[in-house]
Amino acid sequence: TEQWESNRLVHELQVHQIELEMINDELRLAYDEADAVRRKYVDLYEFAPFACITLDHEGYIQQLNIAGSILLGMQRSKKQLVRFESYVDPEFLPAFARFHKEVLLGKRTEECELRLMATSHRPATWVHIQGITDESGLECRMVLIDRSAQNRDKGGVFDAVPHVHGRHPPAADHAQQSTQP
Repeated sequence: TEQWESNRLVHELQVHQIELEMINDELRLAYDEADAVRRKYVDLYEFAPFACITLDHEGYIQQLNIAGSILLGMQRSKKQLVRFESYVDPEFLPAFARFHKEVLLGKRTEECELRLMATSHRPATWVHIQGITDESGLECRMVLIDRSAQNRDKGGVFDAVPHVHGRHPPAADHAQQSTQP
């Protein structure tokens, strides 16, 4: 009976080992799939044709993609030392401050349009910004689209929105938008 009990235990251990190997294979496959998805989204983020910038609650740049780095003319290694507002034309600082505050307070997409100051690599640039907060309400995730080409196409006339509005502003808000060079 001792031999029988020993054989039974060995068999149970072998079955358990096979089960663990199967689980391990499934975990490896899931990890490989997750890693492939992560690489895909990293590529989508990094090589997007528009700027993606994440700010903390104080407005310091936490993360930016390649297009964001090019738009701001900054080295990505220096991102956490710089507040985004240091790139905003002073005329639009109040509008940006309201936008940033509204994004952090809300759970909906906020939008604004403003002008970034000129850098050594580009002239002053009009951008349309969409922003939303993260789950914690401590980060502002922004997408910036360069609108300067549209401005030039209109002969220098740009429909600037120096105030914050929600994703779907009332028609009256559009009628009150100011036109600035």
